[in-house]
Amino acid sequence: MWRCRHRLHDVLLAWEGEQHAVFFDPVGGDTHLIAALGAQLAEWLAAEPLDRDQLRHRLAHDIDWDQPPTPDALDDLLDLHLNRLIDIRLLAEEPRA
Repeated sequence: MWRCRHRLHDVLLAWEGEQHAVFFDPVGGDTHLIAALGAQLAEWLAAEPLDRDQLRHRLAHDIDWDQPPTPDALDDLLDLHLNRLIDIRLLAEEPRA
């Protein structure tokens, strides 16, 4: 289960139609450029903690893909973006209950 560490409106700037967003880490003072898909994941996780299956479902059904990724490619994309967002301290992984 993952959750967003911050209130997004305080730390994330995104512009409609742009391929990236900017995240400011208030703890470390660093600014990070993140992909639009990463920003979308952060937005979903700011609303509520979600597990991997819930995120995969949302990626598969709530994103308007030009060409939908295969299930394996979807898993790879999810891992790539979640790991990046954890590394920059935008997301936190919660232990399973």
